[in-house]
Amino acid sequence: METEKYQKYEKAVKYARGFREFYKHLATYLIFVIVLLVLKSRIVYVVKTNANSPDPEFLHWIDVNITVIPIIWGVAVLIHGIYVYRRKFQFFNGWEDRKMKELMEEEEKKETQLWE
Repeated sequence: METEKYQKYEKAVKYARGFREFYKHLATYLIFVIVLLVLKSRIVYVVKTNANSPDPEFLHWIDVNITVIPIIWGVAVLIHGIYVYRRKFQFFNGWEDRKMKELMEEEEKKETQLWE
């Protein structure tokens, strides 16, 4: 009995730790993206002024990377969130069965009303 409670406690701790790690990941992502977007023009300006004549393709490469990195990382954060909240989405599994039962009961009621 005691080991069962301990196992449930450990499972709950692991579940809560997953949420905490996800929120840390999300906060880090948001801070990084905000700082990156605020400093985007400054980064391009520093590259332009430090190089005598910067290659336009290199500037385009920097611009694309500043845009693409947050998108890729955002997808990773989304996947992490789906993984953490996977238990919250389990109500969809029983929804289909409940809806089928409800529709079958409605059909039975209609059939019994026709015969009465």
